[in-house]
Amino acid sequence: MKTSFDKGQYLKKKFNEYWSLILKDKQDYFSKMTEENFDLLKSALSNINNIITYNTTIKFVDTACKILNISSEEKEQISNTVKSTKPSDNGFDVEYRGSINFVCEVKCNRPINGGDRFGSAQKSGIEKDLIVLLNGKTKSPINIEEIREYYKFMVIYKFDSNTVKAINHYLLHLPKQLVGKVKLYEDGMEICKDLVYVLLIK
Repeated sequence: MKTSFDKGQYLKKKFNEYWSLILKDKQDYFSKMTEENFDLLKSALSNINNIITYNTTIKFVDTACKILNISSEEKEQISNTVKSTKPSDNGFDVEYRGSINFVCEVKCNRPINGGDRFGSAQKSGIEKDLIVLLNGKTKSPINIEEIREYYKFMVIYKFDSNTVKAINHYLLHLPKQLVGKVKLYEDGMEICKDLVYVLLIK
C-alpha cells in the first residue's frame, strides 16, 4: 500500500535539517518551537536579504576601489557612507561622487527551485535595476544628466555555480533595450561610463 504524504512531518524534517546544518548540532529543533517562536523567527529572517546585501556591498567597495584606483582614504569614506545608510533609504546601493564617480546596485538573487536560471520576477528586477543604472533613478540625488558621468556596476552575490550560470544565461538573452549596454566584468578589463558592468562577488 502506498504511503500518503505527511506535510507536517516533511516540514519538521526540513526545519531540523536546516538548523542542524547552521548550528552544527543535529537536534529536534522543531519540537522546541512555539507559534510565538516561529513568528519571531519569521521577523528575523525577513532581514536576512538586507544582511547579505550589506556584506556584499562592503566587499564591492573594496573591489571597485581596486578597479578604479581609488585611494585608501576615499575607500574608507565610501565604506563609512555605506555603513551609515539605512536599508530603507532610496537611491543606489552605492553612489559616490569624488575623484572618480561610480554607482552600484547589489542583487542577492538565488536561482529559483535550486536550478540555474532566474525566475521571471527576478529577471524583471535585474532589468529594472540595469535600466536605472543607465538612465538614472528619480529617488537618487544623482540626476539623469549626471549619471552619464558615473561608472556603473551591478553586483550579483555568487551563492554558487548555479548563480554564475543564471547570470550568464541572462546576459546572453538580454532585453532589446539593454543589448550592447551590459557586460560581465573580467579582471583587468578596461571600462567606460557608457556600459553597466556586472560583477560576481562572494
